[in-house]
Amino acid sequence: MASFISTAERLHDIEVTVAGQYMDFKKLCGFFKGPGTAGQIVVLNCPQETKGRYVKIQIVDGIDNHLALCEVRVIGK
Repeated sequence: MASFISTAERLHDIEVTVAGQYMDFKKLCGFFKGPGTAGQIVVLNCPQETKGRYVKIQIVDGIDNHLALCEVRVIGK
């Protein structure tokens, strides 16, 4: 028997920002208040005019929280 503890509740207050070549992450792409649920898929769509080179995903409200993501897809043109 294995013991399993769900960590989905750690998925909260997630901010996704986009930056250009100078990594100045000022363009807010999306926000997820949460908390997450087990197996949940969160999709955040940036405004259509968003341009950048780097994407940052971070928890913006909380101390000592770990962010564990199974799969991240960044799709652009």
